[in-house]
Amino acid sequence: MVGRIRSASTVGPAKVYGYRRLFHKVGRDGTGKADLWETGRSTDVVWGVVYEIAGKDQAQLDQIEDFGLGYNRIRINAWMNGLEHMAFTYRAILIQPDLEPADWYAELVRKGAEAHGILHLADPLR
Repeated sequence: MVGRIRSASTVGPAKVYGYRRLFHKVGRDGTGKADLWETGRSTDVVWGVVYEIAGKDQAQLDQIEDFGLGYNRIRINAWMNGLEHMAFTYRAILIQPDLEPADWYAELVRKGAEAHGILHLADPLR
């Protein structure tokens, strides 16, 4: 994120309850891309990273994430250091349950989790 959006800064690792990370979003290349799938079960937890961006950069991020075509933006409650924070993420529009991520994409997600110290907390990345 920091390399893609000029104003982006890392706030830190966070978790969301009631979601699972799935790779069922249909990517332009036909492979699975990451999505937070709402389960409503408090025992389902996904770890990720919260970033802060300037409001002026929202449109750029929306374009990168194919807002309105690939993903919609949703608000979520993210927990950091025991405190709840309002955040947003992108939710897949077109999904296909049997998709797999490309090796390079799965590695990108794994390296991101590792870089932020949450690899051991992340649900399976495949």
